[in-house]
Formats: sequence, C-alpha cells, structure tokens
Amino acid sequence: MRVRIAAVALLLGIAGLLRAQETSWISRTTQAVSRKLTTPSRIFDTTYVFQLSKPWLVSLNGDLIWSGVTLDSDITFAAEGDKLRLSKQLGNNYFKKVGAGVAYGSLQFSYTLEVARSKTQPNRYFNISFVRPSFGVSVQYYDLHEYLNGQLSSAWLDEPIELASSAPGHMRQVIIDGFYFFNPSHFSYKAVTGRQLIQRRSAGSWMALARYMQEEYRDDLNEQSLDLWFDYIGHYRIHAFSLGAGYSFNWVPLHRNAVEVGRPLQGLRNLTFNATLVPYVSLFNSVATAQHHQAGTPEATEGPLVPSHKAFLPTFNVTARAGICFSWNHFVLSAVVVGDRYTFRNLQAVSDGFETTNSGLFYDLTTQMAFGYRF
Repeated sequence: MRVRIAAVALLLGIAGLLRAQETSWISRTTQAVSRKLTTPSRIFDTTYVFQLSKPWLVSLNGDLIWSGVTLDSDITFAAEGDKLRLSKQLGNNYFKKVGAGVAYGSLQFSYTLEVARSKTQPNRYFNISFVRPSFGVSVQYYDLHEYLNGQLSSAWLDEPIELASSAPGHMRQVIIDGFYFFNPSHFSYKAVTGRQLIQRRSAGSWMALARYMQEEYRDDLNEQSLDLWFDYIGHYRIHAFSLGAGYSFNWVPLHRNAVEVGRPLQGLRNLTFNATLVPYVSLFNSVATAQHHQAGTPEATEGPLVPSHKAFLPTFNVTARAGICFSWNHFVLSAVVVGDRYTFRNLQAVSDGFETTNSGLFYDLTTQMAFGYRF
C-alpha cells in the first residue's frame, strides 16, 4: 500500500512539474512575442517619431473599391497566318465593403465583406501586415465573384462579336509585399494608419519593394456564351515576381503631445498626410491556362493546366498610396487611398498548329476608411 501511495505521489509530482514547465514556457514565449511587437525601437529619433504607450487598436472599417480585370488571348494560326483575339473583362465595378480590424504593436489584421450584394456571392478581402521601423511584410487576399463581358475579334470577321456571361466567374488573388525603408529613424510608414506610432515632424524615406502575386481565375463550366464554336480558355493561374523602388513622405501640419501623467493619450492631437509612389518591374510572369470543352452542356469538362514556355517578359507597373490620419486622445480617424496597376504578358503553345500570347491588366483603386480606438 505504501509503495502504491508513493508511486501515485511521484506521478502527481511529475505531472505538476510538467504543467508548471509548460505554463512557464508558454508564458515566456508570449512575453517575448509581446515585447517584440511593442518595445520601442532604438532606431527612432523621438523628435520625429514617437511610439505610444497603448499598443492595441480596434477599428470599424469601410472600403470603396473600383477594380477590374482584362484577360486577352491572341491566337495565331501558323498555317494560315490568321490571328484571333478573345478579350474578357471582369469587374470594372464599384464595391462597398464593411468590416473590422485589430492591431497590436507591429501586427495588424483586417477583414471586410461586400454589402448590398444580390446577384452573386459577396466579395471578400483580408489583410495581415507586420511593419517594423525599417522593414515590413503585408499579405492581401481577394476573393471575387463577378460576371464577365467579352469580345471576339479578327481580321476575317466583319465586326467584333460582343459576348456576355450568364454565370459569374471566380477570381482569387494573393499579394505578398516586402518593403524596406532607408530612413527609419525619421519616418514611419504606418503612422498614417493610426497604429502605435505617431509622426511628430514631416519626413520622408526612399523605399524598396519586392512583390509576389498569385492569381487564379476560372469561368463557370455552365457558361456557354463564351464557348461559341471553339474551346476557349476558361481557367488562368498566374505567378508573378516583381521588384521596385519609390518614395514615401509624411507631412505633419498639426501635432500636440499627449499628457502621459495620470491619463495616457489625453491631449494628443496629430494630423498626418502621406503620399507614396513605387514603380516596379515584373520580372517573372508564369501563366498556366486550361481550356473549357463543351461549356454549358452536360458533357462540360476542363482540360489540364498547361504552363507557359516563355515567362520572362518584363512589364512596367506601379502602386501608389495617399492617406490622412487624425488622432484625438484615444480615437483615430483615417482614410487611405491605394491604387495598383499590374500587367503581364507571355507566350504559350496551346497545341500544334497555333500559338497563344496571353496578356492581362489588373487594376484597382481602393479607399480604406477606419474609425479606431487605442488602448
């Protein structure tokens, strides 16, 4: 009996020790991550950039988006020398979205959902970013359902054939941006978003950008208006890598320091404007396409994705941002306008006897408005 009691006591003691060690490890890891996200950087010149004592920011967000996609397939028939172009446009509409965001120190997450949607599924968007004084990473995800318009044209057609889809197409896009700032001591890129940093004096910085984009677009297999008398390309998958450099500037016409004694952030007044322009070159565009066979019929099928054989055709693109942020004690009101224009082009042999040049244009102009509270 004594042996059993001793064994049980030993097991309970080991279990308690393991729980204590696990709790201690979780606690240490949590504290280390929290310090990493919120500890003021030694890089800052505090006469220009100041980090607030309140790391949390919660916000209600509203977005207005104007975006569109154009996908062109130029088919050249080797024997006849004829050319045929199928041009498709997705979107070119205004979207209204509402959502929420939360930020803790250097980390921020936001999610928005389209409102007033009746014909198709609502479009969705989320963003997560990690921004330190000298570098940052941002991940954006778009999920769009839109009806398609198209045009078929050729020299041997009397006039272009206008096309309109009866079922929405589906597009998903992931954009990963990595950026580096060359003047982190005097400039804060995230000051205009109302997060933990405040720009006290006007300053700017040159910046470098690396961007990876993955996009996938697929027509509905029930769609028959675009099929006509040939099997058209109904599925695109695009991978692109780009490099660029530009400049970002914060103008601060109003700043009043907070009274940190007794009531932190009380008395804080700050108005900051930002303007950013970053041209970049897309160095790699890999496009895989698949054909839809007998679309709109019970026998509808999708062929295999065929990768492009010439992906290194550089294109010039640009991204720009303009924003305003007003801080009043704990409250933040911000509006940021972001514009993106991205093009791609490559060559692809679809089958013997003809070659296809795929090209496209993706563009959007997004106004992001937020009302937040720091604590």
